[in-house]
Amino acid sequence: MRCATFALGNRQYEHFCYMGRWMDARLAAYGATRLCALGEGDDDDNLEADFERWKATLWEALCPGGGEITCAPTPQFECKMLPKGANPNANPNANPNPKPKPKPKPKPKPKPKPKPNPNPKPA
Repeated sequence: MRCATFALGNRQYEHFCYMGRWMDARLAAYGATRLCALGEGDDDDNLEADFERWKATLWEALCPGGGEITCAPTPQFECKMLPKGANPNANPNANPNPKPKPKPKPKPKPKPKPKPNPNPKPA
């Protein structure tokens, strides 16, 4: 997978651009190839200018040599919506409608032991 990440933040905060930096690192850890360096936008300065600078490097990576860019490149992937509650990590070749396992029958309750008679009748 190839990716590009632009992180948003404000340098006044301790965790400036943390989420974007974290996502960029996680994607790389899972083997993604960066199209361009991580971009960071500072809301305390000029977020739009930060994005425009980063966007230029992204477009150069997507369309080397430049020229007029009028649209994004054709995607090289397909997105599918998963049914509600589906496990995205499940085996795609598994049966999507497996038969549910039968519920085990409840164990019978043991019969109570008879209590000894405290006043036995004489024989």
